[in-house]
Amino acid sequence: MRKSASERNMSVLYLALACLLYYPIASGFTSTLQASTEEVHSGSTIYIETVRDGRSTVRVINEPGELKELSEAYGIRIKNGDKIMLENDTFTNTGRISGIKSISLGVPIGINTAEALDLAALPGIGNKLAERIIDCRKNSGGFKSLDELRSVEGIGDKKLEALRSKASLD
Repeated sequence: MRKSASERNMSVLYLALACLLYYPIASGFTSTLQASTEEVHSGSTIYIETVRDGRSTVRVINEPGELKELSEAYGIRIKNGDKIMLENDTFTNTGRISGIKSISLGVPIGINTAEALDLAALPGIGNKLAERIIDCRKNSGGFKSLDELRSVEGIGDKKLEALRSKASLD
């Protein structure tokens, strides 16, 4: 029996998702995740998304020297979760990996820079709570500690603890 086009597309989507989730697990990423009150680091693995002429690729960088070379090549400071846009192999702009990709890769979402859609990708944070986080961020001039999220209506101790490994101050 032949599969319909939508069934084939869903199969490809599931395969891509499985591959996306397999690498961090297989590389031992989950065992190197460290949480602290101020900042979260995803071990020594750094994920950079490169968008070249409209095509997106997520690169895994394990060597600090490779990150330094990449930063020097584009003349910018590059950090975990950055998105680099290129046109005809020429640097045009930077951004951040989307919230959903960040969560999938284990890259913390920066509460001081993320847009509402990206914040909503965090566990227990929906669209309304994401907007309240942004309002609080604007009114306070930014968060200096993840603990300050307690001042946002709807975030208590339990929710804050769930966010610690998935959020950063970026």
